[in-house]
Amino acid sequence: MKKNKPKFGLQIPPEDPKAWILGGGNIPWEVLQQDGKWQKFLPNPEMQNKRGIETYDCTGFAILEAIETYERRKFGKVINYSDRWLGIIAGTGERRGNDPHTVCEAIRKYGLIPEEMLPFSDDLENYEEYYSFKGAEKTACYEAGLKWLKENDFMHEWVYNPTQPDDEKNNNAKISLKYCPIPCSVFAWVTDERGIYVGIGAQNHLTLMESYPDKTFFTADSYEPTRKEVEQIPLFAKRIYITKKTETKPKKRWWFVQIIINLFKGI
Repeated sequence: MKKNKPKFGLQIPPEDPKAWILGGGNIPWEVLQQDGKWQKFLPNPEMQNKRGIETYDCTGFAILEAIETYERRKFGKVINYSDRWLGIIAGTGERRGNDPHTVCEAIRKYGLIPEEMLPFSDDLENYEEYYSFKGAEKTACYEAGLKWLKENDFMHEWVYNPTQPDDEKNNNAKISLKYCPIPCSVFAWVTDERGIYVGIGAQNHLTLMESYPDKTFFTADSYEPTRKEVEQIPLFAKRIYITKKTETKPKKRWWFVQIIINLFKGI
């Protein structure tokens, strides 16, 4: 069994009674990718560790990769959002890591900005500078984030409860992939004799599930190799939804009705 040095950054989300689980947030069920395969819509890979600077920002990188993939599929829009900005507004730098719920809530409150406004640039020399506004205008960044919020409505919810049975988690994840790519938690990173990434410890990393064809799923990750075949049951997974403020939202549907419909189609 091949071991790679684990990379950390995922923190366990605190229990939040207000955090919605699949269907509880009344997020519209808008099928964008019926086969649940998102690889052809993925943005160019971005690494969370450059020049020896480990950002511990896997939550931001995975969630932004999900958003960029989603927007390319839904709106035909190719944009690179600033991972650094998201890490700052979510407080990731102060905690040396973060949880996906906190990061998604930061997007809802502060919005997103283009990568070029606050890039992971070559002049950054350390972790502290990554989580600063070095080379950028702080006020302009916040104004750009508010502009994004005026134009976009961002929603999110958990795909399942971490205490649900594994077969229910797998089913919910596969259903949710019809609607968006799924940021999910994993143990990072160990391969077995097949070259598949398996879990042998506590889940410490957030990655992007881009397809789940059978018993293993594939990721778009912020460490090389970016595409990994994974045989793990993620403890946490998020579903996202974005609509333009001027766009009419699709009709909402109760989550259990949608699950029954998908199971019936499978049969």
